[in-house]
Amino acid sequence: MYQTLNFMGESLLTMAGEGQEHFAYESICQLGHSLVNISQLIPALVQLEAKADQQLFAVA
Repeated sequence: MYQTLNFMGESLLTMAGEGQEHFAYESICQLGHSLVNISQLIPALVQLEAKADQQLFAVA
């Protein structure tokens, strides 16, 4: 997830720095797929954290 967010940020900064007003279709598709994947990953990470907390506090 870190690498994807870093890549997206770097790409957007590069395109903005070069004054590009239009984005390539492939870039928009990659951005969209990345955002969808991240949005699906975040709830899974929250659930994983909750399970880890339950196990940690159950043992203590």
